[in-house]
Amino acid sequence: MYMSKADKMVRLMWRIFAGMGGLFVGIALAVALLQFQNFERRVAVQAQIVDFGNGGYPIVAYEAEGQRLTCQLNFRSSSMHSGQPVTVYYRPENPQQASVKEYLFPLIFGGIGGVFLILGSVGLAVLRRGQRRREQVFYHGRRIKAQITGYGLNYSVRINNRHPFILTCQYYDADSNTLYTFKSRGIDYNPSQFLAGKEEVDVYVDGENYRNYYVDLGSVLPNVKVVQG
Repeated sequence: MYMSKADKMVRLMWRIFAGMGGLFVGIALAVALLQFQNFERRVAVQAQIVDFGNGGYPIVAYEAEGQRLTCQLNFRSSSMHSGQPVTVYYRPENPQQASVKEYLFPLIFGGIGGVFLILGSVGLAVLRRGQRRREQVFYHGRRIKAQITGYGLNYSVRINNRHPFILTCQYYDADSNTLYTFKSRGIDYNPSQFLAGKEEVDVYVDGENYRNYYVDLGSVLPNVKVVQG
């Protein structure tokens, strides 16, 4: 089955979205796991915000290993205020350095990755569904001969600053006295020289359902390699 560069580019785009999303989610999970393991080896203690230092980062006071200690945290929030109790965590071998649990980075990074992953997965699922539908019609549908009525640029699609061509054709069903019009998938090049002298193109339809169809470009156009300057 013919697949245009536009189809390939769209599929590649959704794969990149899904791949980047999966990578972001994986990194976020790895960072969250490392942070969790890090805090598992620390001792939790109640502290109190006593002041704010450079950059607005809170300074907390707490007791650890029999000592009254103060430490400036590397995390701040607009909701923090003097006198506020907070839970801090320190290493027994270094009680002077304490920190709070915060998973802001993995949450944001993972959230962005999740959006990309969902968008990419949904996009790929839609493409696969459409591809399966076309394959079903192509391999199991009814073939008809449609009259080629013309070709032109598809201005609704733009790939690398170029619009793909599409081929239009018609089929008259005498039994129902109905004229059907079909449009092909995108064509990467100007098909005029290959359509010279050709009047018909194969179209596959799903039984009597002419809305579900596939225009077989391979029946009139060669599978040529396109090199754009």
